[in-house]
Amino acid sequence: MKEKVIVAVLSAKPAVDTYLAEEIENNKLPIEIRSLTDDELRFEDCHCVVLIESRASAVDRAEALLGIAAQIKAEGKHIIWSVVGDSGFQARAQAELDGPSFTNLSTKPKADANDALDSIVKFAEAYINVQQETTAETTGKRKPPRSTKKAAATDAEQQTKESTGKRLRDLVFNPTGDGDQEELLGDDEPLGKVVGGIRDVFQSFLPEREREQKILQQLPDELDNIIAVSGYSGAGVSYVAWNIAACLKKPVVLMEGRQTGALAGWLGRINDSDLITRKEFLEGKSPSRDNQGVDLVLKADDLIRPSELQALVQTKRTIVVDCGPDFESEVFKRAKQRIFVAAPDPHYLRLPRPEQGTCTWVLNQWPHGSTFNETFIEQSFNRRFDLIVPARPRQAVLSTWTGRAWVNMEDEDEVMKVWQKLFEREGVTS
Repeated sequence: MKEKVIVAVLSAKPAVDTYLAEEIENNKLPIEIRSLTDDELRFEDCHCVVLIESRASAVDRAEALLGIAAQIKAEGKHIIWSVVGDSGFQARAQAELDGPSFTNLSTKPKADANDALDSIVKFAEAYINVQQETTAETTGKRKPPRSTKKAAATDAEQQTKESTGKRLRDLVFNPTGDGDQEELLGDDEPLGKVVGGIRDVFQSFLPEREREQKILQQLPDELDNIIAVSGYSGAGVSYVAWNIAACLKKPVVLMEGRQTGALAGWLGRINDSDLITRKEFLEGKSPSRDNQGVDLVLKADDLIRPSELQALVQTKRTIVVDCGPDFESEVFKRAKQRIFVAAPDPHYLRLPRPEQGTCTWVLNQWPHGSTFNETFIEQSFNRRFDLIVPARPRQAVLSTWTGRAWVNMEDEDEVMKVWQKLFEREGVTS
């Protein structure tokens, strides 16, 4: 049986940990995702540490994570680094952590959990190859010469075997007063300066994660005032979400559910100074409105957390959330009305999709005069589309420049009633 590659993850978002763990289960490599805060995770058992912070506002936490990474590197572990920060911060991170055991995702624009997943798999493959070569050498079998990177990985693994057997969280977040902290930090003054911040960030991770998990368990399975729109990347999720908000003809909030900027782009509001975040909205700040009376909350630095979802439910307002491609998010899974957007692109046939019978399906960008009929597309997707939106590139451009949703430019008898039917029936269709 192959030895498992143990990967410890430290992220402020439990959804990221869950996503990575679930995706790794589908991978044939023997990889196990653990939380860095796991009481039972010992340092010698861990092969790689993933540090993630996607919120640009979390400056103190990012600084603390840099200190954590430096300690982990000193102990010979591979680091996958995805922490947002300005250019000066990233330059320091690169200078302090650079080496064969450091994978820096922060240099990629809009790095996400999938990039972290790819890096984990690549590390595991390299690690397994090194172990196989080592086994072959000890048994007398000839193998090709090791690359410099693989040799470094083996040397790092040897350092790991010489560790003291501490729990990984103790090594990284060692409290003062037990004598081990001075031994760990030595004369490294920069680490000494940030150790207080490291303890603070650790203390903030655990209560926050536990609190969010408890709130998630208390949330009802169906959130009556939430309409969640998700779909394939590039299919027009934000465009459909905007038009849905406009077609309801009642007070509604249109909300960015993830950090993409797509909604602001469609509404021509990217550079507007009066845009507010979910946090500001929940704190009582009045949102701006489009010219159809829809309240706009178009700034997001993170996925919607359970505590925010709970607060949104308590507002009793109808809220249309643009979830982007995150149909596995809690807001989409628990929304009373779930709408999934596809387009007539065969590439989408190979991508994951919601289970049949769990949401309303919209086919966007249907080309006028296509040689394929709608039945053919439905059979290809094995789904019945509840709404088919024609491709109208001229109207789409006009919508962007005028800030007026497409459904309000068309004959209401022909278009608006069709869109509104999505919300007139009980339940959802497949």
